[in-house]
Amino acid sequence: MIFGREVEREALTAFTHEVATGPSAVVLEGEAGIGKTTLWNEGVDLARERGYAVLSCRPTGTDTELSLVGLGDLLHGLPDIALADLPAPQREALEVSLLHRRRGQRRPDPRAVSIATLSVVQALAVESPVVIAVDDVQWLDGATARVLGFVVRRLSEIAVGFLLARTNLDEPPPLGIADSLPPHRIRRILVERVGAENLAALVQERLGSTMSLPEARRLAEVSGGNPFFALEIARAAARGDEGVTGQTLPIPKGLREDLVTQRLGSLPRASQDLLLVAAAVSRPTLDLLRTAGAGSRPGVGLQAAIDAGIVSVASGDVRFVHPIYRSAIYAHASRTRRHDVHRRLAGLSPDPEERARHLALSAEEADEEIAVALEGAAASARDRGAPDAAAELLEHAIRLTPSDSGARARRHLQAAEHRFIAGDPEGALEHARRALRDSAPGVGRAQALRFLASVDLERGSTEGARRSLEEAAAEARGDDHASSEIEGDLARLEMMSGELGLGERHARSALELAQRSGSATLEPSIRVTLARIALLTRRTVGCPGCGARLLRPGEARRGGPGDRALRGRSRNHRG
Repeated sequence: MIFGREVEREALTAFTHEVATGPSAVVLEGEAGIGKTTLWNEGVDLARERGYAVLSCRPTGTDTELSLVGLGDLLHGLPDIALADLPAPQREALEVSLLHRRRGQRRPDPRAVSIATLSVVQALAVESPVVIAVDDVQWLDGATARVLGFVVRRLSEIAVGFLLARTNLDEPPPLGIADSLPPHRIRRILVERVGAENLAALVQERLGSTMSLPEARRLAEVSGGNPFFALEIARAAARGDEGVTGQTLPIPKGLREDLVTQRLGSLPRASQDLLLVAAAVSRPTLDLLRTAGAGSRPGVGLQAAIDAGIVSVASGDVRFVHPIYRSAIYAHASRTRRHDVHRRLAGLSPDPEERARHLALSAEEADEEIAVALEGAAASARDRGAPDAAAELLEHAIRLTPSDSGARARRHLQAAEHRFIAGDPEGALEHARRALRDSAPGVGRAQALRFLASVDLERGSTEGARRSLEEAAAEARGDDHASSEIEGDLARLEMMSGELGLGERHARSALELAQRSGSATLEPSIRVTLARIALLTRRTVGCPGCGARLLRPGEARRGGPGDRALRGRSRNHRG
């Protein structure tokens, strides 16, 4: 299956229609692994479905050194009758060149080989349109490229199309197509990066692994939307490979070596150190690299990396050509080198969040002081509306929290809330379960269970939410404030489920507990719940024993803080 390529597939369909009316070409262009071959195969299949004759080959890097190997692949499998009508000199030249017969005293004339190939293509086109399909055309051997260029220049009105895929983006169409075909008969398709949702569908179809949208977004960010890289990273994650600290997804060793060792091996050590600094920060600049001690003239050190196609520099910003380079360079470095870089960067960053992150990634062992700084940075990220960043900072804080600290459960629960808000219920569930495991009996466990109920409801499990809240009520017994919150949650849950009588009983209990606790913040939301139940039952619900109106002025509009627990958290259950 092909995901997220509707525009490209429409262009391929249009190309197969155009071929029937005369010479046409489509060139699929994009970086390695972006999905060109998948689309090229789709074009080949479309042509065959229409009954066209398809001559195809898929050269590799080693083929460039072999003469006419591409032509041999293109003509492989043709019946003898396809060559039977060729004049003897053409047939002999072609058969000798393709190693189908021994050559005589004279070497075959290259011109005769080209003319023979053109004659074969013309003969096939009499019966049906012909598509000449070459994947990775940049690896086509020179002799074959010259033969195909000869054919292109002499197609006239023959129904022949060229389906080509390549990584060379800055050059004109190959095989002299631009000089031989009218511009409107040439389609250049830039195969761009795949979005998060389509990557998630691809991983599901190929690997059988389900991803949440935040996980898919992280995969898209690390892989740069490249399907090949994304699948390799997803496979590593499915195997249980662990990424280095500071990375949310593992970069497979083979991929790291292919990307980094081959490209960085020839770079001077100064350039490699500079690239590691650039990979360790969110926004590398020439000024930052200079300040971080990556040389007094980082632009000079970067030139080798620029020449190697790893980074580019524009207006003082240093940008990796592809996100995977950043991840691979970072993962490839030793743990000691990474810690040293983050230690230096922590002393330079004016931003509290960035500084806390660098401190976390420079730490060798548990450190409560750094964990506290990370918790504060997470609160800052939350306040600026970045729950993903807040969760990641808290996850660093948890990693550095001493095992005997009571703060571990609290931080797990905070991370769960941020993952939940960010749309990652699975991540939220994992943190909530760990919070439950690390919490002491009583109110701490009750709060974790209360949150688990929210996640259960998000996942469509009303029964699961009910069980969690009932267990939470047992844990919180004796604490009127916590018990009131939980009874309010149960009231809203039963109201959502249509159990209005039971919901009313829980709401009355919540109101009584709130009044007994002396908390002024709980009553408004409970009164709103009672009012909603009254509206649903079309009757007046009195306030037990208080002689007051159910709602005070303004409370119906503002609700209350306790109303947040189950209100609006589920897409499947709306009160």
